[in-house]
Amino acid sequence: MTELPETPAAEVRTAWGLGDVAIAFGGWFVLSVLAVAMIAGLPQTPTGKGLGVVVGVVLPWVALVGWPWVVARTRGSGVANDFGWRITWSDVPLGILGGFVSLILAAGVGAITRHFFGSFNSAAGEVAGTLTGHRLWLAIFAVLIAFGAPVVEELAFRGMLFSALLKRGVSARRTTVLVAITFAIFHFEWIRLPLLLVIGVVLGYLRERTGRVGASVVAHSVNNIIGALSLLSG
Repeated sequence: MTELPETPAAEVRTAWGLGDVAIAFGGWFVLSVLAVAMIAGLPQTPTGKGLGVVVGVVLPWVALVGWPWVVARTRGSGVANDFGWRITWSDVPLGILGGFVSLILAAGVGAITRHFFGSFNSAAGEVAGTLTGHRLWLAIFAVLIAFGAPVVEELAFRGMLFSALLKRGVSARRTTVLVAITFAIFHFEWIRLPLLLVIGVVLGYLRERTGRVGASVVAHSVNNIIGALSLLSG
């Protein structure tokens, strides 16, 4: 993790924009539907259920990672310059701090939500429930949540979408909020929307402050690792 000179996303001359963001997320939706169709054809055995979870998680990620990578390589300046896709040693402690801050804030928002709406579970928790008793598949799912999701989602949200809005002249602060709202809605967990919004704002602040996604990836991982451990212990 070598320190590299920063290039503000708004100053990078590229031939991609919000239309490509729409393609990435549209591709995610199409692959999600395809994953559901594939899962329906799998046997309801432990292996079949485990494979179904992996397919359902990983296949849609192909669009969120693949399309940004393609446009950055073919019509941009590479993922590092276009999306701030780099990490330095200084991002690690900042990201760890940001991760714990997001956990504390999310816990507070979650407590308020439970007070008004009762107990609730996450989508990941519900999926993990289908793998009860199948420790290997549950462990694979936990690893995907803890380490795969932060990389994929930060590239898509704090990377491509964040940079695309800056290119359109949206201020950094407004971009942080808009990306956080999109991030929260993207999860389709309406009762957890305020909680996800708070996490998204913290991750966006790290992106805005550093000019890259390294710290937000670390913070996102810290947040998800705690959730993944709870899935394994459940």
